[in-house]
Formats: sequence, structure tokens, C-alpha cells
Amino acid sequence: MKSTVIKRLYSTTLITAFLSGSHIALGVPFAAHAEQASADKAALSEVKQTDAAPSTVNQAKQAEAAAFTRNQTEQAKAAALTLAQAEDIALNNSIDLAMLRLDADSTYYKTRQTLQEKGAIKSGSIKTLDQAKKKYEEMAKARKDLVHSQAAMKAQENTLRLQVQKAYLDALFGKAQLDLQKKSIKRQFWSSAPSEETQKNIENLETNHKQALAKLNELLNENPSKEWKLEAADDLTNDKLPVLEEIQKAAYEKRPDIVKAIAEKTFAQEKIDYLKDYSALSTYLGKMARNDGKKAELLLQRAKAKADQEIAESYKKAVAARQAMEESAESRKSAEKRYRAVLSNYHNGKAALSELAQQESELLELETRHVESIYQYNTAVATLKHSIGYSSY
Repeated sequence: MKSTVIKRLYSTTLITAFLSGSHIALGVPFAAHAEQASADKAALSEVKQTDAAPSTVNQAKQAEAAAFTRNQTEQAKAAALTLAQAEDIALNNSIDLAMLRLDADSTYYKTRQTLQEKGAIKSGSIKTLDQAKKKYEEMAKARKDLVHSQAAMKAQENTLRLQVQKAYLDALFGKAQLDLQKKSIKRQFWSSAPSEETQKNIENLETNHKQALAKLNELLNENPSKEWKLEAADDLTNDKLPVLEEIQKAAYEKRPDIVKAIAEKTFAQEKIDYLKDYSALSTYLGKMARNDGKKAELLLQRAKAKADQEIAESYKKAVAARQAMEESAESRKSAEKRYRAVLSNYHNGKAALSELAQQESELLELETRHVESIYQYNTAVATLKHSIGYSSY
């Protein structure tokens, strides 16, 4: 008798709702279709009448309705936030970064002042090494100091950007996991209420999500409890990786540590040049200047080697993560097809409820793996961009 009742639960509306269920991707908020919600409530009502006391059924339904209303209200209050907006907010609100900007700005004016003053000294008027030093070395040092101050500001900016990206992705992933779990519960029309294990899992996911949001808000200099409606990180997910050589070339031009090393080498070479013109490289000063030049070249080579290693590792992880994401997408699609087939067979009396429950569990697992693979790829791309110096490749 119970089997007959359960088989009658699927109206045409319910089947349509299941077959047209929206795809959950990382960052896409959970939203139940109105038809599915209506059909699920009707199904739950009939099942509960056979399996549970009326008072228990009413309490479960009321609790579910209250939770749904609460969730919708919170989502309505939350402000929309994209990854790019989060980065901008953090970069604009950071006190440490603001101080470095001021330092770089002051260094810029100091450099201009030095270049104007020393540039006014005519080369023909320089007769001694000390005079040459006051003009050429001080001008070279001013240019180097400007590059260093700007590189320090850029390094801090890049570090903060990566921290925000990772915090944003953590919160986004937590929300996606939570939405998938809730979607799974709605698919389980045969259950009057989530199991104790499922409920505990939801509570853990909610806690993790709140902690991730608090970390993000800390970086944004916002209230820790501020809610956000996070948008999908499509700029990272849809990023197509170029060849490794192109990335390395971009890194040599943009990475702050390499930019600083190049500035040191340029400064050392300018010292060698004016010493050669106004003294001799065979002197003690000349020999020390040449040693400084060799040291600067070694430091530049080391910076490039470090960049090459970091980029190669980040690139390898990004490529592997991309492949895993694409494979998980196919696995999820296959699981959806199997679930829909079993759902149809169940409606037609050709599949048992236990088989349907098993397919639903498998679908949830593969959906979760897919959003995790998107999260892993997004994180890998963010790390790769940081290793390049956030240059366009």
C-alpha cells in the first residue's frame, strides 16, 4: 500500500520541475523553482500522512517554511558583490597600502626635484670625480629609489589582492556547498525531515561559510558579520591559460622583485659608466663598482630563477585543475542524466525508491566535486596571476 502511495506522488508538475532543475555552479545562488517547491510540499504531505503523526508533520513543514523564509530575507538584505569589486574595496580601504602610496608619491616628487637640480649641472662644467658623483650617481640613485618605492607599493597591492581573491573564493565555495546540500534535501521528497547527520553537515557548512565571510570582511575593512551576495568568479573560471613562455615574459616585466632587481642593475651600471669617464675602472672605486655590477646581475638572475620556479609550479597546478574541472563537469552531467532516468522509471513503476535515493546521493556527491573543482581551478589561476605580478598575458 505504501509503495502505491509513494508512486502516486509524482505529478506531471513534479517531474517537469525535476527535469528542468537549474545547474548549480560555483557562485550561483541556490533558488528552488516554484513548481518544484509546490510539488515537493504536496508529495511530502502525502508521505507524512502515511509515515508520521499529523503534529510532527506540521512542525516539520512549519520549520522548513520558516527556514526558507529566513534564508530568502537574508539574501534580499545582502548586497551584491563581485570579485573585482571586493578587490577594489580592499585596495581602497587598506591603511598599509595607503601609507605605501604616500611614500611612493613623496619619492616621486623627491626624484623630480633631484633630477631637476642635478640635471641643471652641465656636463662640461664637471672636472672632478666628486662633481661627477654629485650629478650622475645622485640622479641614478633618485631613479632607483623611485622604482623601489613603486615596487614596494605594487608588492603590497599584489599580496592583498591575492588574499582577497582567496577569501572571496572560500566564501563562494562555502555558499555553493551549502546550496547544493539544501537542493539535495528538496529533492528527497520521500523524507519528512533531514537526517541528523545531514543537519549537522549543514550546520558545519554554515559555520564555515560565516567564518569565510568574516575573513573577507576583515580584508575589506567591513563589519565581520556583514552579509554579501557573492557573484560567480567568472573572470577566473573562464580564464584561458596561454603558453608558459608568454607568462614568463610578462612576469619579467611586472613582478615587483624583478623590477627592483633590474633597477639595482641599472644603478650599478650607471656608476660604472661615470667612473669610467671621470676616473678609471682599475682604481679601487672602479673595481668595487664592477663588483657591485656583477652582484646586481646575480641578484637579477636569482629573481628570475625564483619567478620561473613559482610560475612553472603555479602553471602546472592550474593546468591540472582545469582538466579536473572539465572532467568533473562531464561526470556531473552523466549523474544528472542517470538521476533523471531513474526518476522517470520510478514514476512509471520501473524503479524502486531505494534506487532513486542512491542516484540522488550520487548526484549530490558529483555536484559537490564539481563545485570543488571550480574552486580549486579559480584558486590556482589566482595564484598563477600573483606569481606573474598580475600582468595581462
